[in-house]
Amino acid sequence: MTDTVPGDRSERDEAHVPSFLRAAMKAPDPVVVLGASDRTIRYANEAFEAQLSTVAERFEGRPLGSVVPDALGPRFGHLIDRAVAAGDGQVPPLLVAWPRSIGADRHWQCRAWQVLGDHGEELVFLLASDVTRLQSDRERASKAADRARAANLELLSAKLAADEMAEMRADILTFVSHELRTPLTVMLGMSRLLEKRMAAHPEHDMVADIVASAEDLDRLVSSMLLLAQPDLVGEAQAEHPVRLLPLMQELIGRRRELDPGREYRLVEPSQASPLVGGEQTLIERVVVNLVANADKYSPRDRPIVVALESETDAVNVRVLDEGSGFAPEEADRLFEPFYRGGDQQAGQPGIGLGLAVCKHIVEALGGRVWARQRERGGSEFGFRLPLLEADQVAEPGSP
Repeated sequence: MTDTVPGDRSERDEAHVPSFLRAAMKAPDPVVVLGASDRTIRYANEAFEAQLSTVAERFEGRPLGSVVPDALGPRFGHLIDRAVAAGDGQVPPLLVAWPRSIGADRHWQCRAWQVLGDHGEELVFLLASDVTRLQSDRERASKAADRARAANLELLSAKLAADEMAEMRADILTFVSHELRTPLTVMLGMSRLLEKRMAAHPEHDMVADIVASAEDLDRLVSSMLLLAQPDLVGEAQAEHPVRLLPLMQELIGRRRELDPGREYRLVEPSQASPLVGGEQTLIERVVVNLVANADKYSPRDRPIVVALESETDAVNVRVLDEGSGFAPEEADRLFEPFYRGGDQQAGQPGIGLGLAVCKHIVEALGGRVWARQRERGGSEFGFRLPLLEADQVAEPGSP
């Protein structure tokens, strides 16, 4: 039998930590799990170790108050008391300043939830998010710190109990729409106005970079909203007939104007323009994301082909490139949120939400997505949607 190396992280994650907590324990922010009855540490992640510059296994079985600075022990105890008293409910977060001797002016917002372990043991889940920049410069730091907090909450919502998932998703949606969307809209509008006014100014390129970054952030927020609201797309499923051929012609024409240095080809169907059901802006979002993905990962001197193919009861849209492709085992994972792929993805911008949004929209509209390697090199990303039957198409003037 091979001896286990003390402190081996992978060994503890797989064998020691309860299954429903394993993903959360990999969060970038400090996480510690306590027994609800005796308040002793059961599990702690690497970020918690780094904050105290030691190994988590040395903490396990010890009271939390014995490993954190003396001044913080009572405050953490009060937060844990409220979490236990609230049961499944939410409690207000705790803002603490870590002493200079430990963390050099770091400020943490701590949240606590009561959860059940694999064997029914009552536990308290404690998550600390770094809000140092928020404290020092609220306007500039809120975008970065709050976005990180939203990502952490999204990760937790996917792994905790089903009722807690729904509540966490609602919290994320509220946070993004009210706390991030409003200042982002102002920033976009003002930066675009400034870009126009400084068209002839020597520093116009700097303003253009601000606009481009704000637009990237706006697309990220929109993607998070779509992924956080599973019912958002379903409400529009098959309510509005969409003719795909004119839509594809418009999108490819627009892409050619915006990117004249790349060749874009559209292969049209031999039959009449396919008619599908859904919200046109959402179908457009899928095509735009797939074409942008092909543009990002294929040589600039090679064409990108968008093929529209009708069948008896469905239509296929295939986006073909001549890039380096991907490993066959990655085909399904490419559509997972935040998955960034192998070596060919290195150095490319983005956080891995574009293809996940495509999958989310297409499946909500009753279709499916795929990724394939092409025989002569390159990749094929596509989606399939059911065609509308004649009795599903409303007559002009009908409600």
